[in-house]
Amino acid sequence: MLEKILEHADRIFNKFGIKSITMDDVARELAISKKTLYQHVSDKDDLVMKTVSWHIEKVRDICDNLDTGKNAIDHIMDIAGFMIKMHQHTNTSLLYDLKKFHPQSYKIFFDHKEHMMFSQIKAHIHLGITQKMFRKDFNVDIVSRLYIGLIEFILSSDSVAMSDYKFEDKYREMIIYHLNGIGTPEGILYLNQNKKKLFQNHL
Repeated sequence: MLEKILEHADRIFNKFGIKSITMDDVARELAISKKTLYQHVSDKDDLVMKTVSWHIEKVRDICDNLDTGKNAIDHIMDIAGFMIKMHQHTNTSLLYDLKKFHPQSYKIFFDHKEHMMFSQIKAHIHLGITQKMFRKDFNVDIVSRLYIGLIEFILSSDSVAMSDYKFEDKYREMIIYHLNGIGTPEGILYLNQNKKKLFQNHL
C-alpha cells in the first residue's frame, strides 16, 4: 500500500505542486480513508519526504537501465531526453514548494540529485574518453561540476535572462556547447553528422 500511496503522491505533486495538495486530496485520489493513509505516513511532511525518496530511487533506476551499449554521445542524448520529458510533466512550483515548505525534504532531494548527476556525468565522460569520442586533457571532476551548474542555471526560474527561451532549446544548446568543448575531432564529427537525427529522437 505504501508504494501505491507514494506513486500517486508523486504524480499529483508533479502535476499540481505540493502546497495546494492536502492529505484529503491524497486520500481521495487513492480512494482510501485518511485513517488508512495515516497508517503509512504520520503527516504531510512525512508523506513528502517519503515521496521524494521514492522519486529519487525511481529516477536512479530509469537512468541505470538506459541502454549502455551505445556510444557516449548517444547515451547523453538518452539522459537528456528523459530529463526533458520529466521537466515537461513537472509543475513549475514543485521545487519552490519543496524548498519553502519542506526544507528537510528539499535537502534530501538536492543532495541525492547532486550526487546522482555527478556520478552519471562522470561515467558518461569516462566512457567517451575510452571510446575516443572525448578528449582526455581536462579535469573530469571540474567539467562534471560545470555541466551540473549549467543544468541548474537553465532550470532556475530566477534566471530572467533565460526566461524567453523554451527549456528544450536551452537544453539543446547546452549539450552542443558541452560536447563541442570536450569532444575529440572524431566525437565532434559524429555529433555534427548525426545532430539532426539525435535531436529528433531525443529532444
